[in-house]
Amino acid sequence: MEILLVAALVAGMVALDVRLSVLVWRIAGLPAFRRALPACLFATAAALSLLRSVGITWPAEWFAFPLNLAGWCLAGFELAGHRRRAAGVAARTPSGGAAEGR
Repeated sequence: MEILLVAALVAGMVALDVRLSVLVWRIAGLPAFRRALPACLFATAAALSLLRSVGITWPAEWFAFPLNLAGWCLAGFELAGHRRRAAGVAARTPSGGAAEGR
């Protein structure tokens, strides 16, 4: 039963990583390195976690979760900044952000 809980937790973390990476990657106003950084952090954490399968455990123990945490924080920061900028632009337009149809 515990293995199912762990598997569900890992699957949820991977799904969150992919979702956040895709959302940040689609922000057009960011430079390419800032769009790719969360995905690179998540991929590095996944690679370090896969080292456990060959018996090398210390990189996963020391770096995998902090890299995931850094990726989550960075992706959240980029998404919040994008939403804040988008809301500021919408508030400054005469129509309140609605399309004018011209």
